[in-house]
Amino acid sequence: MLPRTTLNIAYCNVRGLNDTCYNTLISLIHNSKYDIIIAAETWFLNRTKYSTHSFFLSESTYPTQPSINRRQDGGLLILASPHIQKEISTLSITHYSITINLTNTNKNMSFVYFPPSLSDSIISQELQIIGQVHYLIGDFNIRLGALAGDTLTTANTRKTVLYNHLNQYHLSYTRNQNESTTSRTDHLFTNQNNLYYLKCTIL
Repeated sequence: MLPRTTLNIAYCNVRGLNDTCYNTLISLIHNSKYDIIIAAETWFLNRTKYSTHSFFLSESTYPTQPSINRRQDGGLLILASPHIQKEISTLSITHYSITINLTNTNKNMSFVYFPPSLSDSIISQELQIIGQVHYLIGDFNIRLGALAGDTLTTANTRKTVLYNHLNQYHLSYTRNQNESTTSRTDHLFTNQNNLYYLKCTIL
């Protein structure tokens, strides 16, 4: 059983996981501020260090040509405190997404990073792999306009692909509680009536 009914989860765009950033993320879990941290755009920096740490849970598929594609592929990393790891199973991993199941609540969560250069067809394939989840969280590189408290709406064809998927599984946009630190392209979609088991904070 999870020791708490609410998980504190942070999704962070780190734009290269250097030593300073890595140490900050580790300390946030050490200090119990967050139970799970998803780092996007790691560029697979510090891979040897984080992959052997006790907080390491999973990472997106490593590029076949890392000297060329590390930045284009972005890199997703999930860190979690060991007692939370016991309650998590990984369902799927791709270049751009990681989907997990919280076994204590049987909730599926998918975390994504869709680079601006990613084609709509690849995004559609990624969403098909993700399938039905209770929470879809990440950097979609789409600005949603007034819905997200933004002044712009961008990437209309990408938005159409995403919203077709959301409508299929009845996922709706949820405004992040910590608006002061939310990126304009990071979003949370859910079909849950509340976030009783999940408090999502996007840094």
